[in-house]
Amino acid sequence: PTDKVTDLGSGDGRIVIAAAGEGVADALGIEINGALVRLSKRSANRLGLKNARFVKESFWKTNVSDRTVVFLYQVPYAMRKLETKLQEELPPGARVVSNDFTFADWKPTEEHGRIRVYTKTTPT
Repeated sequence: PTDKVTDLGSGDGRIVIAAAGEGVADALGIEINGALVRLSKRSANRLGLKNARFVKESFWKTNVSDRTVVFLYQVPYAMRKLETKLQEELPPGARVVSNDFTFADWKPTEEHGRIRVYTKTTPT
């Protein structure tokens, strides 16, 4: 319940809505497609989820230093740059959940099929 969750490239908002529905403190979707942001907001409002927010923004510009959990499903060429961004910005103990794609240097702390969980262990 104290987690601050972000989905980078949140699409239709399903991850953020699921997290908010489970009672996380703050669930934030970052999506560059305005139509998907509007769809996500309508879905969250329909469900009465006050802890779900969506913003139209490039996740490259989003500061995630207050986030404790980051979800992402990104293509391989973005993963290297994201690895650097998240290592620099996330606080120690934050978790990154990646579907399908891996980081080059950051080793997962858990693996569940094609889902990998990375935990930030040291400040940078």
